[in-house]
Amino acid sequence: MDDEPHSPPDWRRAYRRVRRLIDDGVLGPGDRLPTIAALASDAGVTRHSARRALERLRDEGRSSSWQGSGHRVSEPTVEIRFDAFPRWGANTARKGRTGSARMIGARTIRADRALARELRVKPGARLHRAELLRFADDRPMALSRSHFSAERLPGIVDELRDTLSVTKALARLGIENCSRVRTRLEARMPNAHEALMISLPRAQPVLVSTGVNQDADGAVVEVAVTVFRADCIAFEF
Repeated sequence: MDDEPHSPPDWRRAYRRVRRLIDDGVLGPGDRLPTIAALASDAGVTRHSARRALERLRDEGRSSSWQGSGHRVSEPTVEIRFDAFPRWGANTARKGRTGSARMIGARTIRADRALARELRVKPGARLHRAELLRFADDRPMALSRSHFSAERLPGIVDELRDTLSVTKALARLGIENCSRVRTRLEARMPNAHEALMISLPRAQPVLVSTGVNQDADGAVVEVAVTVFRADCIAFEF
């Protein structure tokens, strides 16, 4: 049965009211749903019924609720396929969405031991680090930090700024047929910058992938650390 013990049956009225707004496109992905108090007043139901209606929408996957952020319309899931060389545009297109990117920063850093080991350079070697914000249908979904040897790829930042694509930037520099050799995934809480960029509260976990990419000769060309929204990203291997 739909009703739970002690749950007033009029929760359905509030539920259908909000569901109609979502189904008709009045409320789109990421939009905030009415508060419990507002929904109770608008639908003429108790707060308990309004809360039950929002919980049903969340259970159905139509909405998400974050601590301190209320209920929002769920974002459609983007499936990231870790094939030969993951491409954001191709992954978003498989679900009928439009992928895009924007460079939000780039600088030269010194390789710490972890990056030096992955890129096969000496600790302290100069690296170019470029930060790209990735979108699906203009919604921020991921923040990527790509690391390259400054000695081998001195012009990579300019090419990335122009193409907004790692594969295209590498191809312009004569490096084609790259492949992913290793991917590590972890879950953690975002820092303030990450949360701001991908529009998440600090209390919402993110998924982080660290990928090592090499050229056709087996030389490592990039170490990419990407922070994904955990609420609307799925991985396929």
